[in-house]
Amino acid sequence: MNTDPRARELAEHAHRIARETATRLPSWNDLPLSERERATTEARFWLRAAIEAGIAPPADGPDAAGGENR
Repeated sequence: MNTDPRARELAEHAHRIARETATRLPSWNDLPLSERERATTEARFWLRAAIEAGIAPPADGPDAAGGENR
């Protein structure tokens, strides 16, 4: 399954926002791969929920935000 690229972007921005108050957090690129993957997976679920709630547009393509692989 391909991940909607917006999920990774959402995860990165959420991490950046968290760093505004938790300044000891490493930058996105300094996080272990497993942490970036976990954050992206969580963001993918939130993005899917936003799409299904009608507050975010679906992405193009069958694999975007769940697509045919639900």
